[in-house]
Amino acid sequence: MGMDIAWAREELAQFLKLTELYRPDDPPGIFTVTSRRSNRGAQADIVASAHVVEQILDRVLPRWRTEVPSDRNKTVNR
Repeated sequence: MGMDIAWAREELAQFLKLTELYRPDDPPGIFTVTSRRSNRGAQADIVASAHVVEQILDRVLPRWRTEVPSDRNKTVNR
């Protein structure tokens, strides 16, 4: 049984949208200086989407958990 490629691509694109980091707007009348970033999506939505993305990767790249280097995860990824 094959995977619906269009669906998988859409799920991956949605995950990327949810996890995009951005600088939220300052509250009206307040100016803040910070390097803090937030995800575009809600935490619950990100977790649900991550579960689907992991299943897609498990099917397409079965060894992705061990073959993708993790040495920079603490500085590059959240």
